[in-house]
Amino acid sequence: MGVVGHQRGGPADQLVRHLDLVCEIELLELIDELVDVTDLLPARVARFAQGGPASFKLTDLHAGLLDHWTTTLATSYPCNNFHRMSQHRDGQEARFPALRLTRVARTRSTQDIVLRAARGGADEGFCCIAAEQTAGRGRQGRVWVAAAGTALLASVLVRRFPRVASGIPFAAGLALVDVLADRHGVTAGLKWPNDVLVEGRKLAGILCEVERPRTGQDRVAVVLGLGVNLTVDRFPDGIAAVSLHALVDRPPTAEELLVAWGRAFAERIAALERGGLAAVLPDWRRCALGLGEQVTVHGPSGVVKGVAVGVGDDGALLVEASGQLERFLAGDVHLTPDTG
Repeated sequence: MGVVGHQRGGPADQLVRHLDLVCEIELLELIDELVDVTDLLPARVARFAQGGPASFKLTDLHAGLLDHWTTTLATSYPCNNFHRMSQHRDGQEARFPALRLTRVARTRSTQDIVLRAARGGADEGFCCIAAEQTAGRGRQGRVWVAAAGTALLASVLVRRFPRVASGIPFAAGLALVDVLADRHGVTAGLKWPNDVLVEGRKLAGILCEVERPRTGQDRVAVVLGLGVNLTVDRFPDGIAAVSLHALVDRPPTAEELLVAWGRAFAERIAALERGGLAAVLPDWRRCALGLGEQVTVHGPSGVVKGVAVGVGDDGALLVEASGQLERFLAGDVHLTPDTG
């Protein structure tokens, strides 16, 4: 699926490339949906055989394809989603733009959509929000579980110079804490690296995946995945989690929360541009949970148990274990059972 252009290097050629990217993303998403439909067919056919022709309806097969078409193709890809950003020197990066939303009713993962868009040249601020994910992922390969329409499920593309990129996960977590406090009166904390907890229960998680710059490019592409429980009534056994509707009288819609987060994130990105990671770490430390407590860290080199003594100036988690100070730039932290 593609579009043929006649001008090279001009605005028309850019538009052609952008439309090609749109077509590619849409085609891959529809293929994902068809795979899901195929998975459902055996059970549907069995019900058809038992119930007779009167119980078998085309609309009963899967509503997701139609939902995907009407909510995505008709409204989600205005051409200005792909306006090329002007070039800025290091230290003079543009302010983080308003989010340009791409809405899908159902997808395997919003991360996959935005990663593909990043590889295709989409600009900073490109965002995909879904009502449902069938294979959403969290850190350490976990699956993010949420019934359709009960959570904010979104991914956002950020393009920044490497010196700023290291602070993006911290800025993203702080931005969500800011919104929860300022707009909803909810006090939340941050468990390293980026789980958002309220009274020891997980309200949200943020996944950060980095696409290294290609030859000749000077900015890295960072894809931030946000999952926030909004109206989740029940969680799997053994999961200490909470939903926003249990904490406030009127929880925001997924899109309302995402837009508010985008504004707060822009403020945190501006601070990063001015002062680097040091500009956001003090606030992050004030929100940090588990410091001074026993933790278990599943890191790249194995499992370490000790006391979380702080967060270094480079964002590393510092853990004292067996008389030595261990540093973690990646990993999964488990606090003591009474704190989440």
